[in-house]
Amino acid sequence: MIIHPEKISGTPSSGTLTLTTNIIDGIIREILCKPVTGSTTYNIEIQNADGLAIYDNDTLTGNLIDEVVIPATGVHTVLITSASVDELFQIHLVMED
Repeated sequence: MIIHPEKISGTPSSGTLTLTTNIIDGIIREILCKPVTGSTTYNIEIQNADGLAIYDNDTLTGNLIDEVVIPATGVHTVLITSASVDELFQIHLVMED
């Protein structure tokens, strides 16, 4: 078992950010999302290669750390929506190969 983070980041425009990552056959074990400001509110959704939502968490404030078990392969899209501030978001998908 190998654990490693898929690290992506970006800044929303008008409260929306779309990022993609290519996952080669693994299991998402933890989702970490960190906006710069601890009081920033937002929603996060992760979609698989078919565009289906495999993770959805709404009305978050500040850092998100969520332990999950989500099988994943291929290109995945991470959507940040309704961000109260257009600032840098760092996202780590902790993967198990």
